[in-house]
Amino acid sequence: MNAQTLIPVRIVSNALEVISSGTFLTADSNKAEIFLGNLCFELRFSNTDGIARMKAEDGEKGKRIVFNLENFNNPLGAGNTIPLEVGELNNRKLYFSFYINAYDSDSIKRVTYTFYLGENCNEQ
Repeated sequence: MNAQTLIPVRIVSNALEVISSGTFLTADSNKAEIFLGNLCFELRFSNTDGIARMKAEDGEKGKRIVFNLENFNNPLGAGNTIPLEVGELNNRKLYFSFYINAYDSDSIKRVTYTFYLGENCNEQ
């Protein structure tokens, strides 16, 4: 095999096809944005004295989802336990998972994310 031959990789987990996955460090402890095509997934971080909580809201109808992430400041990490259905892409259901680690409430975050495609939207 020569160096120019590419071997395609396809990852499927529980019938969901991984289309993008990665890890990055935020530049500050307040916010980060992940863009998938023309869709924006905004992660907003805040701290209180409580447990880790997530609230999602529609930022711009069909273009942006804002995830308000409260107390995601644990070195061991926190995230969603099952992929969240967040919309449609190419006539298939789109899902999003993330896991966030931080040294403390004031530190930058390490964000690990995965986008999946699910079943065809017309086959329900």
